[in-house]
Amino acid sequence: MFHKNYNYTEIRNCGSKYLQLARKLGGLGSILWLPLDIPSSTYERYLNLDDEEVFHHLASLAPRHEDYTALVQRLILSQLLDSTLPSSYLNLFAGYADILLPAPDQLLLLLHALGGSDIPEKLLKSVRLPQRRWDSNGEIQTVTAAEFGLPSELISILSDRIQLSRAAKSPYIIRRVLDDTTVVWSLCPDYASNLSRILHPRTADELGDAALKLICYACPPCYEGNTDWSPVLKQAVWPIVQRVTEQHKIPPSLRVQVLETLLYFGERDSVAIRRVAVEQAKGLLRKSMPYYLHASVALFRSTLYRVDADFAKSESYIRDFAWRGPCPTTRRDHALQGRLHISQMENKIKCYDRDVPSSIYGWKADQPLSTLDIEVTFRLQSTAARFFQSVGDFGAARDSLEQILSLDTSKPMRGSTRRVLVGRLADIYCEMGEYATAAEMTRAELDIMNSSQRLRREFRRLILASAEANIGLERLDAAESALEEPEGAALPGPHDLHDQQLHMRALLAAARIAHSGTDRGRAVLRWKSALEEVQRMHTLGSGGGFAAAVIHVSLAHAQLAAGDGEGGRQSWATGMELIRSETCEFWLPVVPTAWLQRVAREVHDSQGWLFRMKLPGARCVITWPLPQE
Repeated sequence: MFHKNYNYTEIRNCGSKYLQLARKLGGLGSILWLPLDIPSSTYERYLNLDDEEVFHHLASLAPRHEDYTALVQRLILSQLLDSTLPSSYLNLFAGYADILLPAPDQLLLLLHALGGSDIPEKLLKSVRLPQRRWDSNGEIQTVTAAEFGLPSELISILSDRIQLSRAAKSPYIIRRVLDDTTVVWSLCPDYASNLSRILHPRTADELGDAALKLICYACPPCYEGNTDWSPVLKQAVWPIVQRVTEQHKIPPSLRVQVLETLLYFGERDSVAIRRVAVEQAKGLLRKSMPYYLHASVALFRSTLYRVDADFAKSESYIRDFAWRGPCPTTRRDHALQGRLHISQMENKIKCYDRDVPSSIYGWKADQPLSTLDIEVTFRLQSTAARFFQSVGDFGAARDSLEQILSLDTSKPMRGSTRRVLVGRLADIYCEMGEYATAAEMTRAELDIMNSSQRLRREFRRLILASAEANIGLERLDAAESALEEPEGAALPGPHDLHDQQLHMRALLAAARIAHSGTDRGRAVLRWKSALEEVQRMHTLGSGGGFAAAVIHVSLAHAQLAAGDGEGGRQSWATGMELIRSETCEFWLPVVPTAWLQRVAREVHDSQGWLFRMKLPGARCVITWPLPQE
């Protein structure tokens, strides 16, 4: 291959050129069939000219039925596996992974870069399919792993099912299954420790970049909620995100992608994760970055302040951003303005502001509606319906939801969005006594949900609406069966208000089913169980808030019916004491209206006790039974 005596440096430089040639010609095997009568300086000139015609001619010289790549790779590695060498051959990942490093070794290095423990298999396999991303026009576009910038050799390894399966059989890899059937991979601790010792800083940096790109590529787009990953998968990926972003310097070229990944984790689910993710995202922001990134950080920070019940700070944060932040320039930016407007409306609703009806539609989407515009419009209408429901205006809530469900757009509504809206509309129908309509619409949605969709929150919403409708229709067995469907699907998060509210709805529905039957003792036990549960859920308010007051009053009614007069008296007194400092909350459909009216009327008939409750948004107090009753 060499026609004169070269010193070591010259040979190394020539070798580097031959490796570049091998890349151009499809693999290391080309070294064995390149013409020997052409000096290395000529090949170097070919590389500098980058003449495709020359490379096409050289490639045509390749043997048709022989591929020497694996042979040459083994020959080279046999020399590099010498344990006396000062550097491990694994450091070839920096610069030569695509032609020198075997697939199993590259997989081990990638697992190490991802932290080495509990790496979801789905994260690795994400390169096999195009991923979805928002563009500046508010539309979803697809991007492939190659277009995203992932190393081609890693794409090849992770996309080849046979190759990945063989690599996974390495004695250094441990595979196990999490609770929701999520498969995770880990490195043996001793091997991981050895890698930490032998890898050079440059190798570690390139591996870190590859790990960051893989995480950012696999992560679903923001603003849609958690539609692709199960809660368990999301919980499993978050520690990996933290490890990789903490241990590796984020290059400027990846800063936006990492920021978008953090925003996905900052949008919903675990409050603890959201706090950390949003703060990290804020730290990555630069003034020159697009409006939508700044707006997203402002949006999610304001949401977290609202979770903490600091509505003034939530509102001031948005106002300050609108005053000092960058100006929107794209369709996506305008949609994010809509999300900020909705967050302000959420604050007003929580504070019972009187101008909500006049200001809630202060943001309007540009025409024609983009996909993101539609998402924000759906969310706005849903917020409006929740406001009307929160003040007991069920007719307006129904009209708002029916309007959005019948909205004629060129793009279909996402299934998860439709299920949330249908569940909320079914609750409203129950409030208005239209139980048959509610039962029909919830069953239609439940019948078309698959097993993965049944793990999500919208499934529980639909189940609870279905149970409520069946209670109203006095089909108690059907209601009981409905409540059993989501058992084990998802437990309430310790800090998630929505999950805890759904959990309490289920417990109160179960207690009301027993209460409507003939077994008074069973009803008392269920109300007591619900009381124990609500008192440990601090996000519902001190002592369980309005829900606890409802349970005490309902328990009193059940105890009186069971013949426990003293117990009923004590429970009623406790409930009335609690409700004196609480305001009626309508997130428990039917309970604050038809159910409490029935309880108040029957207790008054038997004991002469009055029931008083503060209505939301005003200082007035309603007394049941009413004087005319």
